[in-house]
Amino acid sequence: MIQLYVILGCAGSGRREVLADLLDNGLQGCVVLLAASEAEAPSDSRLHAKARVLRWEMDGDSMRLPQFPEGADCAALICDGRADPAVQMEHLAAWLKGNSEVELARIITVLHSHLLYEKPHAKLWFDACIHFSDVVLFHKREEVPNKWFSDLQQRFTKACYPCIFEFVKGGRVKNPAQILFPEALRMSLAFEIQEDAPVLDSADLLAEDFDLGDEADEDLEEDAGEDEILDNEPQVDPYFERDMSGRRKIHLPDIRDYLNG
Repeated sequence: MIQLYVILGCAGSGRREVLADLLDNGLQGCVVLLAASEAEAPSDSRLHAKARVLRWEMDGDSMRLPQFPEGADCAALICDGRADPAVQMEHLAAWLKGNSEVELARIITVLHSHLLYEKPHAKLWFDACIHFSDVVLFHKREEVPNKWFSDLQQRFTKACYPCIFEFVKGGRVKNPAQILFPEALRMSLAFEIQEDAPVLDSADLLAEDFDLGDEADEDLEEDAGEDEILDNEPQVDPYFERDMSGRRKIHLPDIRDYLNG
């Protein structure tokens, strides 16, 4: 089974720099999958020194990933830092369903702190990244006050987000093992395996202790049947939901409008 790590974040956030550090401190036998649309970066030399770097691309409405090299134990997928993260995550979820030999380990957002601090109107784009993430790494923190970080974390804590928030210092993470531990801590359920769980029949449970009469039993059985239908319906991630015209209900801003160059 190949463990897949997914790296989200906007272009210029230092995603490849952080991944290079993780390759130095934990990720062994890893292949790096870099979006074909991503330009070359200075830190690419570190990636090439530690792993085989391949390119992936979008093919219409699907994600086309290259064949993994033989012997690869894990893969790190660097998403397109200028594209919609929800679109990419929806295609990734579909791709994973058709590739049982690959298991999602963690989704990590490398957050460009200074960009979000200076351009708060981009918040919805970063919120989407955090929604899908198990780990959020604060990077590019120059000239960002400490209170801003605490306020941002508090906002997600109040919303019961289970993901880890950690700081990047000098391009390095404090505890690579904690960041890479393959435990789902994301808010999104888009990558969870939908299983048909048994539904308790409330009518049967009550009938064991009380004689409610035939009419009451029929009403309870009808209600229990409705609950079973609802429980067995697959949950759709809010970022994947569409209206009657097929447009996404949650429209994210174009991150390219906030990037320099």
